[in-house]
Amino acid sequence: MATALDTGVLRRYFERMNSLPGWFLPDAALMFMAYNQLVSDRAVPGNTLEIGVYHGKSAIAVASLRGEAGIFTAIDVFDDLQSRDGSSHDVGLKGVFLANMAASFPTLNWMRPIVAPSSTVRAQTLGPQSFCHIDGLHSAEGTYGDMRLCAEVVVPGGLVALDDYFNQRFPGVSEGALSFERRHPGVLTPVAVGFNKVLFQRASESDLNERFAREFDYIPTNITTMWGRPVALFESPIVSCVDLDRSTPHRLVPRPESRLTMRATIEPGMVALSATRGQALTIPVRVVNRTTVDFGWSIGLSYHVFSSDGRVVRWDNPRSHFYPVLSPGAEQQVNLGVIAPEAEGAYTLELDMVWEGIAWFKDKGNRTSTIALTVN
Repeated sequence: MATALDTGVLRRYFERMNSLPGWFLPDAALMFMAYNQLVSDRAVPGNTLEIGVYHGKSAIAVASLRGEAGIFTAIDVFDDLQSRDGSSHDVGLKGVFLANMAASFPTLNWMRPIVAPSSTVRAQTLGPQSFCHIDGLHSAEGTYGDMRLCAEVVVPGGLVALDDYFNQRFPGVSEGALSFERRHPGVLTPVAVGFNKVLFQRASESDLNERFAREFDYIPTNITTMWGRPVALFESPIVSCVDLDRSTPHRLVPRPESRLTMRATIEPGMVALSATRGQALTIPVRVVNRTTVDFGWSIGLSYHVFSSDGRVVRWDNPRSHFYPVLSPGAEQQVNLGVIAPEAEGAYTLELDMVWEGIAWFKDKGNRTSTIALTVN
């Protein structure tokens, strides 16, 4: 890679990702970049920090979020992990990390590795940071300490990302984070959840996710609640929404088709039906393509299941696709496969179109259709 401002940098980074050991999704990188872009629109980006860099898979993304004169700090014990990592004893884990960073940037004169446990690093050593990523010790004590350190150094409005909060293999992460919130209530506020990360903001903006919805209306999100406040929930991949060739880590550009109006007519051949528990059903549905793109393998017909009182019973269900491809303005009857719930009762099936990795048509304002289902 050249610099974080060059177009094409994301494409090259993501093409290298699979070859780098570690657990970091391209979608997580884009989530970091999108929120960092929003924050940077109101304050100049500065230094960035990552605790626990391993081979550098996520460090490349976090380093690219720094400001023009910013420093990226990497805190890791490095070669103390060598015996568990399997790296060459001639090179060592630190050497592997530095080599991966050097392959991604023309120079590293803006990077500061700190070879030490994060618990021994003081805020005065780090200075102010605009973005921090915590991926170090996954214990309760380690997570608490890392969140406290990042809360001390992140600037007002700055962001702190935490890895593995909802990972059942590492319950210490959520335990440590909740301990931090109890001792320092409101200092770091959750704003987004997705791709094995929770994103927090220092002195959070009340309209941050409203601005996200306006600026990134082509990226599908839902709303959930965490720590007593609404947060954005990312449930679908977002790489397919972004033009990787024209975007930079500081400015994401949508793929042209991501902003297309998502419209379709959905007309089921019945308004009500009955089934036994778990029965497989086939429902004829007339679909008219009212977009400007073909309905191919990536766009299908599906449904949501609601209880009689409106609660979601099962949101994500199998898709029925179009064969042949449904062209703009054309119509086709699709046999929608439906599996009845296992419990008896009254349900509502909401028929909806989905563009994989982009959004449900419903979330873009398209009208859905419903069928009353009675399970005996």
